[in-house]
Amino acid sequence: MLTFLKHYKINLAIALVMAVAIIIIRGDYALITIILTLVAAKLTVFFFDLEFIFYAYFAEPNTTFSTSLRTLFSQKNYVGAISFIEAHGSDAKNPILRSALFQILLIVIAAYLVFSKVGPFGVTFAVTLLAQSIYLGWERRHLDWFWNVKMTLTNNVYYFYFGVISVISVFLLLSI
Repeated sequence: MLTFLKHYKINLAIALVMAVAIIIIRGDYALITIILTLVAAKLTVFFFDLEFIFYAYFAEPNTTFSTSLRTLFSQKNYVGAISFIEAHGSDAKNPILRSALFQILLIVIAAYLVFSKVGPFGVTFAVTLLAQSIYLGWERRHLDWFWNVKMTLTNNVYYFYFGVISVISVFLLLSI
């Protein structure tokens, strides 16, 4: 349990802060709205780790990383799997969900959901996922977030990109 909390503590905090902010900004305090908002925000905590499961079972099942992760899951050692992902997650090549392309696609989806005024679950999930994505990219500070761009980015370009993405994310949050 301690490994779980250690690995996800900031992600859980981001989800909780985003859920509370969305509830307050929407101004809808119905019990069902609060529950849907909290559930959607909490689901985003685990979303980016699903990529490793997809990688291990479908994308590259024959790599050492994939074999080890599948073994941990078959033994139902989920805490060990979380620790393994934390320690060896960079072994998974060409992350799809951890790319700039996915972030830009996520902005488009979040903007559509925010401005079409759909229910609280979809809006919360998209906007909180965008916040989780920004944190994950900033925390890791890997330029492999731009694996689809075949060049090394300077720190200025990297900071500019995350600044723009952060401003757009705040705008979407305030537009709810």
